[in-house]
Amino acid sequence: MRFSLLFSILVIAVSCNHAEDYQKEAEKICSCMSENGSYLETIQELEVNLGVCLLGAKVNLKDPEMITEIGRQCPELKEGYESFVSRLKTDSE
Repeated sequence: MRFSLLFSILVIAVSCNHAEDYQKEAEKICSCMSENGSYLETIQELEVNLGVCLLGAKVNLKDPEMITEIGRQCPELKEGYESFVSRLKTDSE
């Protein structure tokens, strides 16, 4: 019983911290894109800037939670972001 309760508390704490991490990274990415001109004329220019803004990210950029957070904080970037990260390779690929 105690183990079950402790495990539940741990899962909730990790989930909350996890969500906060995605929120912070999305803020950084949206800010970076705004500063670097996210509203560029071509998709190639957008993707170059997006690639630069994603450098050093400390979360799984492909995670649906991250995609949702990008859509919430900078909805104009969601489609381009989702397309870009879907083509990224991960260590397991």
